[in-house]
Amino acid sequence: MRVFQERIGPAVSFLLKRFASAIDKPGASNLELECHALEIFMLACRLFLKEGEESSRAVALSRDEMEKLQEAKRIMKERLIDPPTLLELSRLIGLNDYKLKVGFKELYGTTVFGYLKDERLKQALLMLQTGRVNVGEAACAVGYLNPSYRHVFRQKTVRYLERRPI
Repeated sequence: MRVFQERIGPAVSFLLKRFASAIDKPGASNLELECHALEIFMLACRLFLKEGEESSRAVALSRDEMEKLQEAKRIMKERLIDPPTLLELSRLIGLNDYKLKVGFKELYGTTVFGYLKDERLKQALLMLQTGRVNVGEAACAVGYLNPSYRHVFRQKTVRYLERRPI
């Protein structure tokens, strides 16, 4: 049995503060609170599973950099259909592209475009659950405009829907 005895790093501290402010916000939805809690849990799990060598390579992020990375995440979520390139995004938030890539992966556990792909899939699945659109329409609505990407999207979506419990 392993015991998690690590100090709280800047990424976890940042997420905990964001979670606390969401709790205090009037009208915060349970879904929003659950998302914040799951982000914290995911980061804690990643830290727990990290090997000593990897943790020594962790990137130190300042509060300003974490806020800029949060802005990058917001921009990517708002621009699902027409996302900026990494260079454009780094200019928009005021960080160099290396710090954007490494810091985003450190803070959120995924790459910038991995986040974009996951967010597109989440949005499309929400559309599909309403029953008002088909898979092709949902794919187009979240930015998969190329027919070959829509085919891949369809396969992933159908596989995901088949695995979900009813």
